[in-house]
Amino acid sequence: MTTGVEFSRLCQAQLELLSHALGASLSAVYLVDPQAQDSATMLVPIALYPVTAQPSLVPARDSREPTAATKLVPPIDQFMRSSEAGELSYQRWIPLRQGEQVLGLLVTRRDDRDWTESEALQLEQIADTLALGRSLDQKNQLLQQQLQHRDYWQLQEQDRMEILLHQIKNPLTALRTFAKLLLRRMQPEERNHQLAASLLRESDRLSDLLALLSHPSSAAPAATLPSANPLLLNAAATQIPTEVAEYLPLLIERTVALAQEKGLDFEVQDWQSVPPVLAPASTLLEVLGNLLENACKYTPVAGRVGLNWAAIGGTAIAFCIWDDGPQIPAEDLPYLFDRNFRGVQSNGSIPGSGLGLAIARDLSQSVGGELRCYSPAAQYQPDLPATGAAFVLTVPVWTKPDRSSG
Repeated sequence: MTTGVEFSRLCQAQLELLSHALGASLSAVYLVDPQAQDSATMLVPIALYPVTAQPSLVPARDSREPTAATKLVPPIDQFMRSSEAGELSYQRWIPLRQGEQVLGLLVTRRDDRDWTESEALQLEQIADTLALGRSLDQKNQLLQQQLQHRDYWQLQEQDRMEILLHQIKNPLTALRTFAKLLLRRMQPEERNHQLAASLLRESDRLSDLLALLSHPSSAAPAATLPSANPLLLNAAATQIPTEVAEYLPLLIERTVALAQEKGLDFEVQDWQSVPPVLAPASTLLEVLGNLLENACKYTPVAGRVGLNWAAIGGTAIAFCIWDDGPQIPAEDLPYLFDRNFRGVQSNGSIPGSGLGLAIARDLSQSVGGELRCYSPAAQYQPDLPATGAAFVLTVPVWTKPDRSSG
């Protein structure tokens, strides 16, 4: 059985109060040890005043009483007060109770006079204070143990993550090497040349993410200043223009492959005239790629998914990823972008972590954009399916600086 330093100090201070304010000649605090092997060791003395005295206030009890902690101390009106031994005639034993549980005993005495009714009430109040202190002390010790266990498992998980990261690097390096070899052996006009280029680009992206995991930032953010986007691993600079028409074909090819694998129809609006946007290509591709992958994942076989875009007042572009799969329940919509929320999908057979949409939302906001969901999809545009969902990413348009005005 252990006690905290603060609780020990509280006990000692209360015993000193008994001596100075109420004239107690000898006082002690005992705690019940639930792990004791016998009744003789069940009550453990933890505080004594004056400290030079011997712990002679050994709790006496009827041998017929059970030894369980809750039965060890009889009610206050049954405390032994021997009239034959004068040194015990002014002794009080007060249990430290927390509800129905007895946590210990406060034992005190004085040699010159008995305790008045008001003094007995003060003893009860001191016992209540000690009982509350012990209860808080036990909770604090439990929390400390939980923190130690958490720290232990965090170290275990950190070691496990480091091993996995090390093991992932080798096959990823091999994939990048294979992609480079394929590109060297293909002519640019070959049909699969672009797929090999996409494979190399995606493996480079994985390498960047693994590098961030292998070398996390050593500067821990202040507790009072949380990150605006806590889910983002590497929020790139926002003021980076991207020629959408240059990067979108890579994403479309990947989605075509996903749709074909599942037997879906993929409808794409012409992207050649999409103006450049003020967002990094990596951010744009990650958000749109996540939404398109979700659309393919949650749309049943022979369903439809699509990608279209529309200009908004010449200042922004709205990319819409839609599908004709199941409709998202209305009660799930307010929490759809919350971390680890899966709603009705948590009861289904489709795996997921509930992080994809939260990351997509944070990435969108990091570049000054916005991500919304409409379900059914026709709520966004009447010509879209009357089922499914439409996710709309809005990002600012990039306007080339007019040098002539300078």
